[in-house]
Amino acid sequence: MLSATDNKANPKEVFDLFGGCCFKTGVKLNYKDTKSWHIDHIMPAKYFWPLTKENAALLSSDANEAKSGKWPSEFYNDKELVALSKLTGAPLELISRKEPVYNTDIDVNKAVEKLFGNVRENSHLPKLIDGLKKVLIEHDLVRALTIQNQKMLGLADYQQKLDDNTALSEYEKDQTMDQIAKTYGLPQTESLDMAAEPFECYKWNRFDQNIIDFFGGDKTILVGCTKNKKQKEWILSHNIYNVRLGKTKGSMEEHKEMFSRTSILVLYEFGKPNKLAGYTIVDHREMNKEELKALGYPNKNPRKSYMTFTIEALDMDLSLLVNHRLIERLIEINPENEKGTPVFIEP
Repeated sequence: MLSATDNKANPKEVFDLFGGCCFKTGVKLNYKDTKSWHIDHIMPAKYFWPLTKENAALLSSDANEAKSGKWPSEFYNDKELVALSKLTGAPLELISRKEPVYNTDIDVNKAVEKLFGNVRENSHLPKLIDGLKKVLIEHDLVRALTIQNQKMLGLADYQQKLDDNTALSEYEKDQTMDQIAKTYGLPQTESLDMAAEPFECYKWNRFDQNIIDFFGGDKTILVGCTKNKKQKEWILSHNIYNVRLGKTKGSMEEHKEMFSRTSILVLYEFGKPNKLAGYTIVDHREMNKEELKALGYPNKNPRKSYMTFTIEALDMDLSLLVNHRLIERLIEINPENEKGTPVFIEP
């Protein structure tokens, strides 16, 4: 999909690196017989991975046809994956994953140009466009396209609506808080405390068995939501996720044991149930609004009291949770969760 000019694979160099042998079969190849061998994308181009030195393997024509667009772990065994990583520098952590990984650290406009620059006379163009649009939307890449490319793919209206809805949501939220404050004669900081319940608690038996098995069913996890870019950046830069405590004095004591047991945070982006990330919870403590303000908390009017969780990034494939609709299930249980309410799930 991309042309990586600085690190582009050179066919002769790749051929020599592999000793002129097909990596999969070990068959000796003739460099001059160019129809008998191919330089293969280890991580396929259809997942936006360019043909760089680290992403190139020498395969016979038959082996290349057999691999086609498969993710490397579908085609190579574990021993071959390790050897391939050592030889080329391909990241073992990525190529050994069971599910394909899209490369989102790309110049999407170059990707679009290259894709349509290679269109043949019969390329099933509508299917190609629909597939590309789906990937760009799922991975939040539409905004990175030029206006011309957005229009060409029929995505200009989509992005405009997305921007308008985001702006409208922020406006309505501000208006609602201001109206509450005016109605009750309260300062805004107090009116915020009148919002919905600070968090929800559910048992594992309300979820799909596949999701239960994924976590083991014996852990307490927290599912949280990032409402906007600023909040997400603050969470990741401070390694803290915070949950508002209720107004009653006993809210901390009532859930003290649950907070202590919580070991995993699953974080998703507001309105994007397929954008999940996992974190290990290593510590927790209660913090007041002054402490959060001192850390540069992005909400100008934080609530009075929070439970904060110190987190560390967890290398975990969460595609099963996407496929089995974890976030959608939370919203089915309580439609109010669509607002991004933090949810604890416990045994």
